[in-house]
Parts: sequence; structure tokens; C-alpha cells
Amino acid sequence: MIRNGVAIIFGILMIIAGVMHVINPEFYDKIIPSFIPNILAHAFALITEVLIGIALLVPNTNRKGGIGFMLLMLFFMPLHIWELFKEEGTSLVGSTDAAIVRIVIQVVLIGIGWWIWRGNLPKPLAEDAN
Repeated sequence: MIRNGVAIIFGILMIIAGVMHVINPEFYDKIIPSFIPNILAHAFALITEVLIGIALLVPNTNRKGGIGFMLLMLFFMPLHIWELFKEEGTSLVGSTDAAIVRIVIQVVLIGIGWWIWRGNLPKPLAEDAN
């Protein structure tokens, strides 16, 4: 039941994030690498985030939405790491400390996607050895 509630919350957030690529694309432009056309990145994000959001909202597909969410967060991780090494003032987040916090949040989001998909959080390696 909690997992379904979390899936609904993240489903709504994903749809909002996807739509924001149309409403305010300039917000995301700083994080898009220069070798990727902005319009292509925004179209990819809009379609992917809205589809994953819808999948998370539907009870019969929310586990698939969870794996989609997890994979998208993994796909975006290199962009967040890239932000860490950008010159001050050119980063979307603004500072090295904020970029580190953002990477930690990204790892948590990957874990949430896993949890929605699998129904439980990964066990520590020490427990698996027993």
C-alpha cells in the first residue's frame, strides 16, 4: 500500500517534470550537454517522463513504471556527475556542494525506483552472505 502511494507521488512528479520541459525549457538548458540539441533532449524528456509517470499511476503497470523510473535516473546520473565538474556559475545547481547533494539524491531516487519495481529495498551484502 505504501509502495502504491509512493508510485502515485512519483508518477505525478514525473508528469510535471516532463511537462516543464515544454513550459520552461530554459530551466533545463544548462544541464543539457552542448553536443545534444536542446529540442531533442526536451522531446526525449517529455515523452519518457510522461510515459513513466503514467505507468507509475496505473496499479497494473506501476512496477514497470518503477523500473522505468530507476533506469531513467541511472541514465541521468552522468549528467549530474558532469554538473559536479562544471565551472561555478555555469552549473544548473550553482555550487560543488549542491552538485554533490544532487548526486546523493539521484542515488536515493534510483533506490526508490528499485523499491517500486521489486517491492523491497536491496539488502546489505552482509545479510546476503548468511
